[in-house]
Amino acid sequence: MGHNLLTLRGGGRIKRILYIVICHISHFVAGCVTASMAIKYPLLAALLFASFIVYELSEDWKLSDGAYRDIFFYALGLYLESIFIAIN
Repeated sequence: MGHNLLTLRGGGRIKRILYIVICHISHFVAGCVTASMAIKYPLLAALLFASFIVYELSEDWKLSDGAYRDIFFYALGLYLESIFIAIN
């Protein structure tokens, strides 16, 4: 997703930190969306979950970028949104 952000000129460390923050937030939000979809559309939520995991493992295989971190933030969004939904 944000790999093109790294090709911008200048600001090496700031650019890398910004990239990491954007990636973590986007994976967290993707987990929240998946959990929200599970209420009305459980099959779609399962498809979103499976496609995310396959994508991350494929990306890790090609880039060796530590997909476990991306999956962790996705799962964190998934779990926190599930708790939020259960409370309300």
